[in-house]
Amino acid sequence: MLFIVIGLFVLSLVHELGHAFLAVRLGYGVKRIDIFPIHGLCYYDEPYSAYEDAIIAWGGVVGQLILFIPAVSFLGLFGNTAFGCVNVLLVTFTYVNACSIALNLAPARGLDGAKSWRIVPIVVKARWSMYQLRRKKFLR
Repeated sequence: MLFIVIGLFVLSLVHELGHAFLAVRLGYGVKRIDIFPIHGLCYYDEPYSAYEDAIIAWGGVVGQLILFIPAVSFLGLFGNTAFGCVNVLLVTFTYVNACSIALNLAPARGLDGAKSWRIVPIVVKARWSMYQLRRKKFLR
């Protein structure tokens, strides 16, 4: 039970650190990070654009992938270990992590998906505008 709690804490912390990392990289100050039993919150300065807000929202998933990829690779190469506590952490960083990513990317209020998926129409519109400008010979 202790290792499930540790795994969930690490998962939440890494998720929120992903938000904080991208916020800082974009030049915003991070005020604080709160970790609760099954979720966390990262408080940062208000982004100037919806694009940057969406980028920061994707930071949590990127953070979780940093745990997921090595854990799933380890399980794929070696399978379960002889140590139950390590197996619990591996399950937390793979299966629980994947479910958390999927849930978090749902486009519902209060979840990262509400902000992160806004990036799709923003990028499509920007690419369409660039295409139109190139077609009219304003850009090369």
